[in-house]
Amino acid sequence: MRFCSPMAVWFLVALLASPLVGQAPPTSLPPRVTASLWDAQHDKAVLATEGALQILSLQVSADGTTPSGSKSEKPSESFDCGRDLPSIQSIEIPFSQIAGMDFSPDKKYLLIAGGDPGQRGAVQCIQWPSTSPVRLFETQADGAPMPDVVTGVEWFPGGIQWIESHWAGSALVRRSDGSVLVTFSGHTGPVLSAIPWTDELAISAGLDQTIKLWRIADGMLVRSMDNHTAAVTQLIRWTSPEAKALLISMGQDRTVRLWDPLIGRLIRFARLPDVPVKMTVSDSGLLLVLLENGSVCKLSIPSLRIEETVSLGEPRATTLIQTGPSKWWFW
Repeated sequence: MRFCSPMAVWFLVALLASPLVGQAPPTSLPPRVTASLWDAQHDKAVLATEGALQILSLQVSADGTTPSGSKSEKPSESFDCGRDLPSIQSIEIPFSQIAGMDFSPDKKYLLIAGGDPGQRGAVQCIQWPSTSPVRLFETQADGAPMPDVVTGVEWFPGGIQWIESHWAGSALVRRSDGSVLVTFSGHTGPVLSAIPWTDELAISAGLDQTIKLWRIADGMLVRSMDNHTAAVTQLIRWTSPEAKALLISMGQDRTVRLWDPLIGRLIRFARLPDVPVKMTVSDSGLLLVLLENGSVCKLSIPSLRIEETVSLGEPRATTLIQTGPSKWWFW
């Protein structure tokens, strides 16, 4: 079984896409998982592959028991490979590449970002959990088609708008009716990650090695942070026990960095043993970073001290989801 490269979906060759959203018969999980989400309410994993979503029912109980009936007795995180788990539903998406997904805060809608490389970008909205299509968003602020892949999407906490990152070099905030509230233009290359920060601010990062803080009211750049020495591929907002919001960035320079973006301060950074593919914060408060070599680095926050590195035995793994206390699946 083949997986996508660590830079994931944006560098893959485009495939033919289905013209309509529809449901295909359940099947075994196809290759190249490019994004994943966990729906705890329905015990379902949502995996993005080329041109389709795969829905898996993991049937996780409250105590962390998996479909096999096993239960980890380890005091730390356990990791299982999900590549052989069957898909219970396949949902075709009308473009060839899926780069990112996000549930609305009320879990009633799912946004799917992607497109056809070099040709168009799009965000598909579907109802959840019915998976009925709602609307396909394909235009920029001026009404022109998006010229390239939408590399990511994330809802604002209020659930009435979201932010998109674009391979074409911009990020934008879109209202749920499809209209564009503001466009952020200032990166000199593809934007790989964009997140809401407050109702007034947003943050983006990309191939130009910079992290940029934007004002939503008028699209003005507040500041640019350029300590990374290679592409910045992911951003996470982390709230400290003292309720202070800090930014965690991940880069192809093999580092994760902790910032106070409101003042542009780099607090500290950690150098990783290999190139990072994906990062996420566990329910135990650790930062877990999936690496190219098929291992996971566990880092404490905010010290960014590497506590442990766990080998998954799968160097082509591209994504992690947490389905219960200290319980993780990878693909």
